[in-house]
Amino acid sequence: MADTVEQWYAFYTKPRAEKKAASDMSKAGITYYLPLHKVMRQWSDRRKEVEVPLFTSYIFVHIDPVYRMTVLQSPSIARSVTFRGEMAPVRDIEIEAIKRYLSEDDILSIEEIDNIEVGDEVEITRGPLKGIFGKVGLWKGKHKVVVEIECVNQKIALTIAGNQLKGVH
Repeated sequence: MADTVEQWYAFYTKPRAEKKAASDMSKAGITYYLPLHKVMRQWSDRRKEVEVPLFTSYIFVHIDPVYRMTVLQSPSIARSVTFRGEMAPVRDIEIEAIKRYLSEDDILSIEEIDNIEVGDEVEITRGPLKGIFGKVGLWKGKHKVVVEIECVNQKIALTIAGNQLKGVH
C-alpha cells in the first residue's frame, strides 16, 4: 500500500457557505480547518457576538491531492486554490500559527524595535505565531506586522511585541 501525501490545501467556498462547507467535509469524513473568530454584530433590536470566518470564502482541507474531486463534489465548494495550474499546498506551520493566533486571549502591542523600520521583512521569534514571516507596516496609526498566507492571498494585520521580532536580511 502506497503512502498518502496528505497536506493542507485551501478551497474557495461559495459565498457565505464556509460553515456549510465545514459541515459537508465533516459528513464526508474529511479533515478540515475553518478558522473562526468572534465579532460583535449590531441588529436593529440587539447586539450579539457571533463567530465568523477569519478568511471569507476559504476553507482548509487536509487531503491527498488525488481526492480533490471528493472535496469539489460538495455543493458548498466553488473550486480549489491553485498556483500555476496545481493545487497550492498550505504549510502545516501556517495552519498551526493561525490556530495559535486565534487561541490567544490578548494581542501584545508593539514595543520599541531596534534596527527594524516600516516596510522591513521580519520573522516572529516568540509567541503564538513563532516561525511566521511578515512585514512591518503602518495601519491605523500603529505599527503592526502583517502576516500573509501566500496561497490564499490573504493578510492578517496584528500587533506583535517588538521583542518577538527579528529582521530578515
